[in-house]
Amino acid sequence: MQGRRLRLRAEQGLGDTLQFCRYVPRVAALGAAVELVVPPSLVPLLDGQFAGVAVVEDRRGLPPADLHCPLLSLPLALGAEPDGASSYLTADPARRAIWRERLG
Repeated sequence: MQGRRLRLRAEQGLGDTLQFCRYVPRVAALGAAVELVVPPSLVPLLDGQFAGVAVVEDRRGLPPADLHCPLLSLPLALGAEPDGASSYLTADPARRAIWRERLG
């Protein structure tokens, strides 16, 4: 996959997107330039979560990619078994501080 551009697209709701993005690092490790296309509300959370992965909002007019895969198809495409991974996302420290202040 070296030198190719792979577009992963969120296709269901926000919860499914968050659950299945745990497979994005496995795809990135294959060597392609990975672009994760998600709803605009998830860009602030997911941007910067996965090394070498561009997170962009779902919109028309994105440049062409060499390969495409729906996010929920990644486990099948990777031959993955459920891994029970925890802590595959982290919150931005500034946003955590805001919520800590609000919630006490």
